[in-house]
Amino acid sequence: MKKKLIEVALPLEAINKESAREKSIRHGHPSTLHLWWTRRPLAACRAVLFASLVDDPSSHPDQFPTEEEQERERLRLFGIIEKMVKWENTTNENVLNEAREEIMKSTGGNPPPVLDPFCGGGSIPLEAQRLGLEAHASDLNPVAVLITKALIEIPPRFAGRPPVHLGARTGRPHEPRGWHSRGYLPHFDQANLLQMITFRLDDALPASRRAEWEAMLNIEDEEDRRRKLEEYLDAGYGSCALRDDRVARIVEDALLHFDGQRYRLIEWVVMPNHVHALIETFEGHSLSDVAHSWKSFTSKEANKILGKQGRFWEPDYFDRFIRDE
Repeated sequence: MKKKLIEVALPLEAINKESAREKSIRHGHPSTLHLWWTRRPLAACRAVLFASLVDDPSSHPDQFPTEEEQERERLRLFGIIEKMVKWENTTNENVLNEAREEIMKSTGGNPPPVLDPFCGGGSIPLEAQRLGLEAHASDLNPVAVLITKALIEIPPRFAGRPPVHLGARTGRPHEPRGWHSRGYLPHFDQANLLQMITFRLDDALPASRRAEWEAMLNIEDEEDRRRKLEEYLDAGYGSCALRDDRVARIVEDALLHFDGQRYRLIEWVVMPNHVHALIETFEGHSLSDVAHSWKSFTSKEANKILGKQGRFWEPDYFDRFIRDE
């Protein structure tokens, strides 16, 4: 029997790094479907399935007669795994097809089915399906069975069908709102614009200093007014919860999560009591929805870490679109 890659070596550092990173990913991750206390990291399952089916180069001395050639080929396979385990590549067909081709090559085009009698959170059958493998799974716990059915059995039935959202059914795309207000600040919403967004913590403007803030708003010179407002924010009033690396990391991960899908994130900075982000807006995703998704998710996660409840961010945000003129 041919020796498989998993019996010889794996790029464990890359696999461990991506497996640990999954703990901070919320949007789109199966863990958001239902809590399962022993859920296996998707990255590790993907890597183990691949390495269990792909031959180690030492199994082909005719193709790789020396140890140096075997090691070179092994590193190439490691490169496939290192790309494959990244969360951003879970839907990258180029990366996944490269892995599928290696599996087919090592199994003579007829890979064995994957059987998981205790599937738990469904990670193994899900990743088997992602790699183009036939997957069968079950569990004694009915909750585990339900989670796994929702992950690997139900979605293929609806693949390729239009969404049930009323606007999508009637063919009406998201219509840019242009200038509008949510009762606090004016906003401009339009696709394909460069937008500079600032949102701050709920206590970044203490009531005791409101008069000082209002005086700045009355400065007639726009450039001078903007400079003094920025200096005020940078002074770091309030609790400055974003100084906590754990909270700052949650905010940064949220900004990066839909980069390339709902917007293009160009630059960003997380300050102690506020956040700046420069993005290019995409068609079909309003700026207000983007800002809401950032603030809603991060406020819940930050409050968990800090052991607090209540409002974390100020209700609104400030945006300025960048004009080329």
